Amino acid sequence: MSGGTFWRCTGAMLVLALAPSPAAWAQGVFKCTVDGKTVYQAAPCEGQGKVVELPRGPSERDIQEAKKRAAADRSQASAADRRILQRAEDRTEQQARNTVLAANADCAGLNNRRASAYGRRNGAMRASRQDNIDRSTEVHQANADIQSIEALMSRAGCSMQ
Repeated sequence: MSGGTFWRCTGAMLVLALAPSPAAWAQGVFKCTVDGKTVYQAAPCEGQGKVVELPRGPSERDIQEAKKRAAADRSQASAADRRILQRAEDRTEQQARNTVLAANADCAGLNNRRASAYGRRNGAMRASRQDNIDRSTEVHQANADIQSIEALMSRAGCSMQ
């Protein structure tokens, strides 16, 4: 071994030998008051302090309360599931009503009303440009009619021609 390596190995062993063991690090230090002075020592202080009992976990009562809360949470989740299922059933019923409405609807009559509303709207727009008179009220009313008629046609399942 060369001289440098020898001293490095010896230094490393010396550091390890002088380092406290893990058990020494784990020992507690107690702060005591003796004759009005603060003293630190490895043993508990005589006549000072008190025994503290640490709880070992939830009590039987805590466990029962937790079970009750869990049951309540499950019932709330079940209520939410029932509401979701009810909404789905409502949508299915609405679709069935729309199908019946389509069978009974006068799709040709709705298409005629729609065409008439488009004609009123286009006529009002054309007259407004030609006469330079504001006819926006007539245009807006015709557009509102078109929208309501198309909504009826959509619910009834009519094709728009």
